[in-house]
Amino acid sequence: MNEDNSYVLKELIDVGSDIAGSTSGAMVGSFIAGPPGLVFGSMAGPLIKKVVCNLGIEISKRLISPREEKRIGAAYIFALEKMAIYQERGLTIRDDDFFNELEFDRSNAEEVLEGILLTCQRTFEEKKIQYIGYLYANIIYNSNINRNYANFLIKLSNELTFRQYCLIYLLKDFMIDAEIDYPEDKNHPDITIKRVDVISEVRDLITRGLYREYVFMADEEVDNTKPIFKKHLSITRLGNDYINYLQLNEIPFAYLIEIQNQFL
Repeated sequence: MNEDNSYVLKELIDVGSDIAGSTSGAMVGSFIAGPPGLVFGSMAGPLIKKVVCNLGIEISKRLISPREEKRIGAAYIFALEKMAIYQERGLTIRDDDFFNELEFDRSNAEEVLEGILLTCQRTFEEKKIQYIGYLYANIIYNSNINRNYANFLIKLSNELTFRQYCLIYLLKDFMIDAEIDYPEDKNHPDITIKRVDVISEVRDLITRGLYREYVFMADEEVDNTKPIFKKHLSITRLGNDYINYLQLNEIPFAYLIEIQNQFL
């Protein structure tokens, strides 16, 4: 990486530290400014370096607000921090054509990274940025996520609220049973989601295919405001992918407890 490219990316990371935290920002900054190969060499080689640096330079030339610049910098920090962890674990980046420039198009890696950065730039829920940054790192290391699926996951991450991020994880991790149990079964005490705003967000997750709801309503009129029994919900493959690729298991416990308390 030449000195100018390094400087531009380092500036973005410096301002992003306000959101990502000074410790994370300093660590990633030292990786970039340190000896060649520390991050972009041994971790990813010229493939990631070209994508990350070129897009960083392009973004630095756009008209963006100071707050948007901080969000973009934070996204870089979280993505690069997770990549560094994967490097230390001995993982290798995907070896398909994801980084190859196409004849009449840019590489998939560049398109996906721009989608990640634009999503973070525009979000007002800045707690989401950490997990959207993790999404890019996991896309880089997982060849099962093709271009179309990556773009779909980015779109989803943009449209869901942070509370829904928490709900996706909570409903799986704290779910009593994925099977149907009768409410009177004393071995499976039920937890019911009663608040209308939370019900609405959970039903949105069901509509989007992240969860299924198993209910028996033979002759009843459908009422989307009715309370939801957690044991009537089961996570889908998409829901599991979303948890794993955004690493929602790293959401701080305090946030999860706050959301769980809203069930009642």
